[in-house]
Amino acid sequence: SNRWRRHAPITRRSIRRWTDEAVPKPAIEALVEAARWAPSSGNRQAVRLVFLTERAYKQAVVCLKEPFLANAPLLVLVGVDRRVYQRRELRGGLPFLDAGAVIQNMLLAGHALGLGCVWCKLCVDDWEDRPGLYFQMKRLLNLPGSFFPVSVVAVGNPGRPARTPPRHDADSFVRFDNEGFPPDTCGDWRPARFRLLIRKVQCRLRRVLPGHSR
Repeated sequence: SNRWRRHAPITRRSIRRWTDEAVPKPAIEALVEAARWAPSSGNRQAVRLVFLTERAYKQAVVCLKEPFLANAPLLVLVGVDRRVYQRRELRGGLPFLDAGAVIQNMLLAGHALGLGCVWCKLCVDDWEDRPGLYFQMKRLLNLPGSFFPVSVVAVGNPGRPARTPPRHDADSFVRFDNEGFPPDTCGDWRPARFRLLIRKVQCRLRRVLPGHSR
């Protein structure tokens, strides 16, 4: 109903305990369809999903994250195809925005089906001290070098209702036009001077040498 659609983002909760009941195939297909229609930068659709139901495959991911994830009947490993992005887009975090849209679609679809879901970050700082476990996971799941993990989503039937977490009032984080936020002592962004110099050189080369490219 329209009422449910309006309230779905408000009533959704992060679930960390599940029953042992498997997630049925129609529900998995609904999650896939929700992910398929998520928006993406330039409609590049760079997100890649790996649905894990077998214990050994799930454990390969769980060993990089929190142990409670092992109890979820279904884990969805969320990654992106790095080849789709330019280097500066990777550096700027664009893959995380694309993945975030897919994750939110799946969370809301799971909520609509009565499933309990939670997303967890899965990124470089989770495996940089344990590279062996990272490469073991990729070998076990047959994931190529272009597959860059971003998150893992746990899905199942809720084991118990989740509490309602506190939320900030809208006045604390929403402003209109030039109302602005209170001043703070945080330093602002500074351009990387060396990178700017390189771009200037490249622009001049393109003017002098039309055939020059980066």
